[in-house]
Amino acid sequence: MSGGGGYVLSRAAVRLFLARAVRSASTPKECDLQEHTAEDWKMGTCLSSLGVKFVDSRDVGGLDRFHPINVEYMIGWGPAEMPPWMWKINYYKFRACLEKCVSSVAATFHYTDNLYLMEFLLYGVRSFGVDPTKEELQAQLKRLRKQPR
Repeated sequence: MSGGGGYVLSRAAVRLFLARAVRSASTPKECDLQEHTAEDWKMGTCLSSLGVKFVDSRDVGGLDRFHPINVEYMIGWGPAEMPPWMWKINYYKFRACLEKCVSSVAATFHYTDNLYLMEFLLYGVRSFGVDPTKEELQAQLKRLRKQPR
C-alpha cells in the first residue's frame, strides 16, 4: 500500500481503525502512532494487523490506478532512472513504458506539480485549430489599423 498517491478505505475499515487504533486504550503495536515512520507503511501494517483485507485496485487490464510516483516516471519520461524502491515494494510487477502502462481510469499520482502544466498545455493552449469568427477577425484588423506605424 502506498500513501503518496493516496488510498481508499471502506467505511468499515475507517470505523475499525478509529475504534481499535485511535480511540482504544489497548492500541496494537503495529498502530503505535508515536513511532515515526512512513505514514503509508504504518497505515498498511496497522490495518493489516486489525484484519482489514487489501484488494487489487488495478483495472481489468492489470494497470495500476494508484501511483506512488509522478506521471512522468510512469510513462517513461522521468527526469532520471526509476527510484530503486519502486521495483522492490510494488506488490504487482511494476512497469514503466510509453504505451499502455497507466490505466485510462487512473485515480491518483503522487507529486502532482507537473499536472498543472499538463492541464494548461492540454486545455489552455490552442496552438492549432484556431478558427476565429468573422467578427473577431474584423475587430483585430480594426485594432491593427489604429496602431501607429
